[in-house]
Amino acid sequence: MPGVRGGVIRGRRGGLALALPLAAALVASGCGSKKPTGPVVSTAPGGDGWHRRVVFYQVFVRSFQDSDGDGIGDLAGLIDRLDYLAGLGVGALWLMPVYPSPLADSGYDVADYRGIHPDYGDLETFRLLLDEAHQRNLKVMLDLVVNHTSNQHPWFLESRQSSDNPKADWYVWADAPAGDCRESNVIFGSERWTLDEARGQYFFHEFLPAQPDLNFRDPAVLEEVRGMMGWWLEMGVDGFRADVPYQYVESWPDCWYQPETFAIHQQMRQTLDAYPGRAMVGEIQGKPEQVLAYLGNGSDAFHLVFYFDAMYALWGAGSGGDPTDLALAVQLAVDDTPPGGVVAYTLGNHDMFRTPRTVSEDVAALKIVATAQLTLPGAPFIYYGEEVGLLNGQEVVVDFRDQARTPMQWDGSGTAGFTKGTPWIAMADGVKTFNVAEEDRHRDSLLAHYRSLIALRNATPALQEGSYEAVAASPLGVLAFFRRHDAGDRLVVLHFGVEGDVIVEIPTPSGWATALTDEVTGQTSGEVRDGVWRATLPPRTGLVLAPAGP
Repeated sequence: MPGVRGGVIRGRRGGLALALPLAAALVASGCGSKKPTGPVVSTAPGGDGWHRRVVFYQVFVRSFQDSDGDGIGDLAGLIDRLDYLAGLGVGALWLMPVYPSPLADSGYDVADYRGIHPDYGDLETFRLLLDEAHQRNLKVMLDLVVNHTSNQHPWFLESRQSSDNPKADWYVWADAPAGDCRESNVIFGSERWTLDEARGQYFFHEFLPAQPDLNFRDPAVLEEVRGMMGWWLEMGVDGFRADVPYQYVESWPDCWYQPETFAIHQQMRQTLDAYPGRAMVGEIQGKPEQVLAYLGNGSDAFHLVFYFDAMYALWGAGSGGDPTDLALAVQLAVDDTPPGGVVAYTLGNHDMFRTPRTVSEDVAALKIVATAQLTLPGAPFIYYGEEVGLLNGQEVVVDFRDQARTPMQWDGSGTAGFTKGTPWIAMADGVKTFNVAEEDRHRDSLLAHYRSLIALRNATPALQEGSYEAVAASPLGVLAFFRRHDAGDRLVVLHFGVEGDVIVEIPTPSGWATALTDEVTGQTSGEVRDGVWRATLPPRTGLVLAPAGP
């Protein structure tokens, strides 16, 4: 378009992240679940496939563990807590941005893609983290934030100097604001163009003015990004979580999901494929068919994509007791997944209010949604602190999302074992109750539930990579399904109901003509008679059943 250098514009940062207060309200009112579709997981081989089997854990380093008393979490502190994570049973860590940054957007404004923020340590400490994590069979994935940079990044500082320097077209410039996307940007403001006095032109920013957008229509940008990815992969990083990758190319008035993005992701995938055993998950938000598209043919784009529609459905089932939308979401996803593709299930992340708020801080509800997340077909991502029921905080440093980014709670002290100094942000409520040390004391705690579920999943091929077969005509409030695998099938029965027992009757395979054992508790459950398993289930009961023996 005349007067525009580099491209035009795109939409807001994904709808879930920005509309979260509204989304949480809808979930609480019973209206939050959309009619979802989307991919889940294929059992087709591809590489060593670790990303299809492990449980992922998202870490905000700033809030995980402080090692030096300055109130800010750091890489050395994370290293100190690796034994905890290995003991929890997770197999891969996704680190939110740890790069040098002015922190205008909590690190999602990157000023140097090949460094470590001094608050967190240095490259030597990061290399030590990789070594220590790998010794414990923990993968480490970095946040790949390349839709935009900080306005302090050397690339932008050079680009803004003139319209004919070597990086002049690395960002999106225009003589005047060239248009807009259809929707306003709730968190980051409605204005997407800012006049740069030095260059005398406007630059486009999907988010804050401090986050100018890169122009992927300049081939040099993708070349530089792929080189940076290779640099980290050479160091030993196991993959990346890609931030808003469906917005890499600008257009209007519909600014997302431009066809050009697919070629970009295919080339990024080629970079990863040059390093065996690496994986990349995309933060794709949109309609199910848009989400699914970013898995490509299952082997040429993202290894995994987040399936946020299922997250809404999990919230709805946990709070209202009706898994109808969840059953629909899962089935549509299973039906439409390309071979080799994986859908990632989440209950929350750094852009959303924490799960306890969405289910009224009910531990029984947290347990049943966790059981669902860890037994459904796909890759579970746990947001740090979810395993102890960490609540939302009250203080805001950058924006309201800080309420879901408070320090990890390790014990019941005033600063929860996070720091010996003053935390960078106030602790959340419930420090004395929702912490690792306290929950370690109770066999029926949420943390104990997570540990047993993750251990079961890690030991059960059917729960990692098995096919999915829904049980028809389940009672109201019940979602039941088989996970089938050559190594042995499992029957999962989830009663989300809030009140009242239900009687469940499910035909069992011919080889299951014995009592069934709930592998979560180790107890025999119900009875099998004439090839039908019958049981009376109290509210909020989740079972993973296998034949008890001959």
